[in-house]
Amino acid sequence: MRHETPHPGLPAVRLLLTQRLAALAGAGTMRALREGLLWLVPCLLVSAAFLLASALAQMAGLPAPVVQWLAGLHTEISAALPLLVAASIGYMLAIRHRLPRLPVAFLCLVYVEIAAFVLRGHPRAAATLVLFIAIASPLINVPLMARLHARRWTRIARGGLGARACATR
Repeated sequence: MRHETPHPGLPAVRLLLTQRLAALAGAGTMRALREGLLWLVPCLLVSAAFLLASALAQMAGLPAPVVQWLAGLHTEISAALPLLVAASIGYMLAIRHRLPRLPVAFLCLVYVEIAAFVLRGHPRAAATLVLFIAIASPLINVPLMARLHARRWTRIARGGLGARACATR
């Protein structure tokens, strides 16, 4: 008796899909995204520690200002998270595209701050959209910056100009 699978081409499709996902995960952009988000784990741990400390302080019966202070620290770190996401992904993509790292990270911060300013009238939508913009904007803007940086007419000063000026002193 012969065993037939209900979908004879399914194992081949699964293999192809697995290979494509592995290739995508190994791509430079996805690696930069993964490493950029990995840098945020310590910030998330500190934020979670403040939230846990706030809950423990409340259960222990500590004064309300102490509980609110600990919860406020968690809230402030959480509010800064989209900025940190954009900066870390932008920094990693700048390394990949051989761009100046700090200016690119700061520009990514500015893009997220602009998005937060535009969405300030819609606080419920802003929470999700700003984080999405923090992830997506470096993926779009850093390669665009790399293309512009490759054009001679967009350069303000030659690379290494500052290093040569410091070396002569």
